Amino acid sequence: MASKAAYRRLMKEYMMIQKNPVEFVEARPAPDNILEWHYIITGPPDTPYEGGQYHGTLTFPSEYPYKPPAIRMVTPSGRFRTNTKLCLSFSDFHPNLWNPSWMVSTILVGLISFMTSEEMLTGGLTATRATRQDFARDSKRFNAQQNPKFARIFPELVEKNNEDIAANNLPPGSSLEDNLNADGPITPAIGNADHEETTTSEGARSSVGANQNQENVIKRHWKKIITVLAVLVLAHYIGPA
Repeated sequence: MASKAAYRRLMKEYMMIQKNPVEFVEARPAPDNILEWHYIITGPPDTPYEGGQYHGTLTFPSEYPYKPPAIRMVTPSGRFRTNTKLCLSFSDFHPNLWNPSWMVSTILVGLISFMTSEEMLTGGLTATRATRQDFARDSKRFNAQQNPKFARIFPELVEKNNEDIAANNLPPGSSLEDNLNADGPITPAIGNADHEETTTSEGARSSVGANQNQENVIKRHWKKIITVLAVLVLAHYIGPA
């Protein structure tokens, strides 16, 4: 339950966002819980996410604005694990870095900045540009057909998304995560089990792909590896000339 201070602050921020929208961002609280916010990030131009529609949540503590929210992304992007708390300087992973003057708009602008960078973070993924572009193209279908929370919070966008799906001849109910032919594996940016809340299909595929790549490299180059090690051992015992 929200404190009076949190309720007043979040309602004020909601009115501010409606009056002065943030570029590439839409955000609103759930109708039955002022502490649960839902956002949509529209992929900025000239990025792998261009044209994508990324839905996520901000879960605020009752002590807001004195404590930061938990940040998650629901729509697959190839950049963040889905439905997993993200370790950011303005999230609940780092309450000591939080500034009470920061707002929903500040948080989401910061999230876009991290999303379009390659900075490593817990809850992040490393995918090829082509894979991220594929997720961007599939994002509206995912939100309209596989994301019930999106339909509840943004019902006006579901019909529009379905119209876009029909216009682009996307097969209804198809799953990009099942059918994606990626140029390379999606790997976790940082594998810290203490910070991971859930394991998604993205994360599972990431671990398998990374392990297989490591095994293949060792198998292909084991003779070279042994030769290099032998040279290093000899150099150690012989010393400089």
